[in-house]
Amino acid sequence: MNIEIVKDLLSLDQQTFSSFDDFKGSLIESGQFNIKHNDGTFEGLYLPKVGVNNKLFVCLSGARAASKNILPHVQRWKWNQRFKGSTLYVSDPSFRYNPNLSLGWYVGTKDHDWLVDLAHIIESFAEKQGLKSRDVILYGSSAGGFAAMKLASLIEGSVAVAINPQTNVMMYIPIFVKSFLKSNFDTDSLDFSDERLTVMTEEVKNTKSKIFLYQNINDESHYRNHYLPFVEYFNIDKTNQFDNANNIVAKLFDGPEGHGPEPGNKVEGLISLALALSEDSLEEANYIFKGL
Repeated sequence: MNIEIVKDLLSLDQQTFSSFDDFKGSLIESGQFNIKHNDGTFEGLYLPKVGVNNKLFVCLSGARAASKNILPHVQRWKWNQRFKGSTLYVSDPSFRYNPNLSLGWYVGTKDHDWLVDLAHIIESFAEKQGLKSRDVILYGSSAGGFAAMKLASLIEGSVAVAINPQTNVMMYIPIFVKSFLKSNFDTDSLDFSDERLTVMTEEVKNTKSKIFLYQNINDESHYRNHYLPFVEYFNIDKTNQFDNANNIVAKLFDGPEGHGPEPGNKVEGLISLALALSEDSLEEANYIFKGL
């Protein structure tokens, strides 16, 4: 589906569902969607592709410029043709919950775990296409990478690709963390603790899904505050590759910029890696891994 067609779909009204049950029991077409669930608005863009060996790529977004007030906030939709399967672009529900927020990590509020809710919504999208949880590929950078990894632990057998992600929300820039906590958790204390705010949990460690973290070594703060604690917690070293004992793997790359999305020349490799992991083709995945 080319860019011009996607632009046309973005100009159409959203398909609106009053609840998750309403969505689950309804048909959905290509285009924008809006699902109300647990005080959250789950919205974005759905571009299904029917075919053999199909996959569902779920693209999660990072920070936005709240002052521009452009919602839904979806990223990578211009790359739609590069994803070898159906695509689902999801905006963070926090941006509707509080229009002043620039980041929300898809976490939710003190009363509602929106990552759990989003996992159910993604699985329903996959089911509508006759796909299984193992056909789901979660993809994102920065806050979107954080969400991808958390969702992988909730969608059994899925694959997550996270580029320069936060691995612990509380270790991110304090002004953004405080703004989010005040809005969604009614506190601005940086001593606040909640397992939903970190990837380093037993739930993630014990997941049967596959997780790949790709970190730019020139992104100094994320390398120091997010990558190093991640590899230490999951006992990852430079020799690790994907095998039956290792389903969480990380790799450094030397990119021209610091924090940001993946370099354009790495996209095809990352997508190919994700597809190989989704097919459990570990030999092929590790061959691609070496070239990244």
